[in-house]
Amino acid sequence: MKRKAGGAVLAQAVQAAVSLVLQILVIRLLGIEEYGRFAILYGVVILATGMLTGLVGDALVVLDRKEHSIRAGLQGVLGTAVAVLGAVTGLMVGLTRFGSVHEAILFAAVLVAFGVEEIVRRLLMANMHFVRVAIADVLSFAIVLAVVITFHVSGVLSLAVIFGGIAIG
Repeated sequence: MKRKAGGAVLAQAVQAAVSLVLQILVIRLLGIEEYGRFAILYGVVILATGMLTGLVGDALVVLDRKEHSIRAGLQGVLGTAVAVLGAVTGLMVGLTRFGSVHEAILFAAVLVAFGVEEIVRRLLMANMHFVRVAIADVLSFAIVLAVVITFHVSGVLSLAVIFGGIAIG
């Protein structure tokens, strides 16, 4: 049981560390103004994934995940919720000119990807696969890091690129 508890702590610690390092990268590579925009948009992503966790993730943990009709219903709710959240927030970013059209589209993609990824994380946690959660987070961050480094070296790093990297990761 101690091993499972250690895995749970590891999964949460890795997620927090990845988020912190990502924010440090953004502020160091893009500057304070771009970091401010990133922080606000990243906060919206975290808020949206929290809503999805409450709406779908908790139900997946409590209800019988093996029951096809329950799983299908929750997958439908997840698909609809991430599509609506992605579209609405992407439109808001674009229409308010808080970001460019490219940033708005990539931001919507990040929100959808994060929403689905968070539910997959909850399923892994519900099945006590905490180390897999940590490994997935590290691999996802490695992809983001590869994108950021590639574009930084080529001299065209931007907030849109970072959102694209996060969506891919």
